[in-house]
Amino acid sequence: MGCTALHFAAIANNKETIMLLLSYNPNVDEKDKYGKTALHYVAMYNSKEMVESLIDHGANINEKDIDGKTAFIDAICNNSKEVIKLLLSHGANLNS
Repeated sequence: MGCTALHFAAIANNKETIMLLLSYNPNVDEKDKYGKTALHYVAMYNSKEMVESLIDHGANINEKDIDGKTAFIDAICNNSKEVIKLLLSHGANLNS
């Protein structure tokens, strides 16, 4: 449960690297030591396009971290309005 290249790219909010890595079909739901996936991080940074790309590559939008938070909750905590709308449109669990 360490950071993957996809985690580092998401944390750095690096769209080009994320897109490159996704072209190699990584496990997009791999968790780091905090139980966060790349989707958690891009949701925090209001990166709508990257959130969409991860979802398109099979990211589980309702995956929980070690504190029980989903990417949806991370987006709310960071006032990422565009990502909140996007996650809701893809079926984010309101009760997570």
